[in-house]
Amino acid sequence: MVGSGGYDRDLITEVAKMEVSLVRHNLYLRRIVLRYFKALLILLSSSFMSVASMSFYGWTKILDFPLSWSFIILSLFNLLWLLLLYAVVRLPVKWVYKISSMNSMPEYENDIHLKYFESLVSWVVGVSSIVLFFTFIFLIV
Repeated sequence: MVGSGGYDRDLITEVAKMEVSLVRHNLYLRRIVLRYFKALLILLSSSFMSVASMSFYGWTKILDFPLSWSFIILSLFNLLWLLLLYAVVRLPVKWVYKISSMNSMPEYENDIHLKYFESLVSWVVGVSSIVLFFTFIFLIV
């Protein structure tokens, strides 16, 4: 029965509704925190690899390597970064579920919201790897 803008519920139904609401908000908060932490790890790993690749590029300038070898070294660093990026994106979820459960993360494998960011990153890594491969071939030839 509806009365004055709400549903007429007994106490047990209202408690169950509030408990489900708290669980849902907890899951949303966990998703948001994990998504931002993944983005932070991507930012940190990208800046670390950029600094490392630029330092090696500087060493190639000091040692008078040909320009093509310098670009080959930069492309190898970018390839290493791309290979590590997907592993870095999966780390926070693995940490959370390793601490909370001894199972093989069954809830995570079915959560489309947590997998969406990883699938987007894997798509970008795949496209970037293809572009990097053709750049590498162009530099060698």
